Amino acid sequence: NYVRRNHTRRGRVVTRQLTLPNQTHFQLTGAEGRRLVGSTTTPNAGTASARALALVVHGWTGNKDRNIVPAAGNLLHDLDCVVHRITLAHAGVEPHGDRIVDADAFERDRLDNATTDVRAAADAIRTGALEGGHLPWILVGHSRGGAQVLRIAATAARESWPLKPAAVVALAPVSRHGHLHPKEREAFDRDGFVERPCARAPAGKVRMGTSWFQHWIDEPDRDHFAQDVADLACPTLVVHGEADTSVGLDHADRIQSLAQQHDKADWTFARIPHADHNFGAKGFLGERLDYDPSLLDALRGAVADFLDRALAP
Repeated sequence: NYVRRNHTRRGRVVTRQLTLPNQTHFQLTGAEGRRLVGSTTTPNAGTASARALALVVHGWTGNKDRNIVPAAGNLLHDLDCVVHRITLAHAGVEPHGDRIVDADAFERDRLDNATTDVRAAADAIRTGALEGGHLPWILVGHSRGGAQVLRIAATAARESWPLKPAAVVALAPVSRHGHLHPKEREAFDRDGFVERPCARAPAGKVRMGTSWFQHWIDEPDRDHFAQDVADLACPTLVVHGEADTSVGLDHADRIQSLAQQHDKADWTFARIPHADHNFGAKGFLGERLDYDPSLLDALRGAVADFLDRALAP
């Protein structure tokens, strides 16, 4: 029921500094009026030669320049896409930086802030403020961002956005929105927030307040994620690494089980042997980014095959 992208291990992780060609930066207004920053890369031959536009959304405590996100951007650039990578407005990260400096903004995040942020980017693309409005739009997300792009594409279909994604690529997505582990549930019920470790945050931890889980508090019996899967209406690729210890294959299995109950979208599932949560990419763009070329080659193959089908005339 899924494609396993076999590849040849080269026996070591190759350390290189990733550089993204033709990169420019932009700023928009995102959720709650907060600043939303992003970076754009265009094909070497220019926007006119591009086959698609990709908007890339990071995961929990991430940003547009960390780990797999810039590596995925480079991969999509190599596949002749205009690529916009954004740092979500409530990530709490300084512009184009890596450290979480606004802990209060991070604590106030909520399920649909990412939808508001992506809608702002989509409107900028549609009106010409950002490049690529004439191209088919691919929505790409990693981890929590992978679940969010599934929700955003479903929301675009439900609300008939003027610009809807032509395809979705979810990299190592979680299979629930705002999930709490049992011990975290105890802490949340007692304190009204939960804390998790993050080396790039003040005091080495981040706090998630009530707003993170408000959708679950308001409707504890409603599975928002399952509804999003049901409402998706465009070709969708879900890729997980078989060595992912952060978001395990049980998430892949749940998404596939939910998808099989509906036929609005054309789903593709792929697994990369030996790949961890970030598909071998680790670091921050402009400083140091370590990656295993064999893993990224396997991921590139899965994405390329999917786009060939999803964007076929």
